Amino acid sequence: MKTRRRTCKCCGAVIESYNIWLCDACQGAGMGAEIAAGEASQEELLRIARARERAGKNPLEGMDIGEIALLARCFEQPYSSYGKLRGYVYACGKLPPKSQERRKR
Repeated sequence: MKTRRRTCKCCGAVIESYNIWLCDACQGAGMGAEIAAGEASQEELLRIARARERAGKNPLEGMDIGEIALLARCFEQPYSSYGKLRGYVYACGKLPPKSQERRKR
């Protein structure tokens, strides 16, 4: 699988795999509040959430309702809605198992 290096939307530095838009330094400085969401694809959000999970972080931390809803479409029933995915992550502290991911047809 080919991975591309993503850069911070504020300073242009290469960002960690668990960050979405900003590097840790820019987030700590409070920058980027005006950056609009909607640029990430489902696959990219899933990769970010899995990387956060491996790092021991909350996979949905910092994601807004639209990003979580988009991420929920990566999963089969019953996790394919915003509320069900959010509830599962809140209760279990992790994403649903890989066996519940939708397969590309």
